[in-house]
Amino acid sequence: MIYDEAMNYLLTHEDYAIDRGVELKNGVKDILKYLKDNNYKIILATSSMKERALNALKQHDIDQYFDDMVFGPEVQNAKPHPDIFLKAIEKAGVEVNEGLVLEDSESGIQAAYSGNIPVICIPDMKGPSQHFKDMTVAVLPSLLNVMDYLENQR
Repeated sequence: MIYDEAMNYLLTHEDYAIDRGVELKNGVKDILKYLKDNNYKIILATSSMKERALNALKQHDIDQYFDDMVFGPEVQNAKPHPDIFLKAIEKAGVEVNEGLVLEDSESGIQAAYSGNIPVICIPDMKGPSQHFKDMTVAVLPSLLNVMDYLENQR
């Protein structure tokens, strides 16, 4: 009973926060435009429920940048398991070594690494420990730096 009350409380407050607007990470629109202009496949892989994620994307008019999406309920195991990223790779129609995951969490880094998918960390509130840094191809301060990284890889 307490679990149900707590979940109801959290979902109600999450709905309220989403209705008020989800703040975009600095550089999101720039990186999405860059990726689209340079013919990269863009697959959103999120643990969120589809409706919640789509609402947040539509609030900022960025949903049209994505070629496809994978939502939490579509996979059996959540992060740190690689399922969500492997499903995204499948939807993109590329090999795992051709993919690139942009992540801000240690569990996401672990998930990409476990799936043998290159991962760049763009820390949010807390940077990854050295253990997780070692799993990445780069730790960059901003999404804006990803464009430079990709240009240097060409």
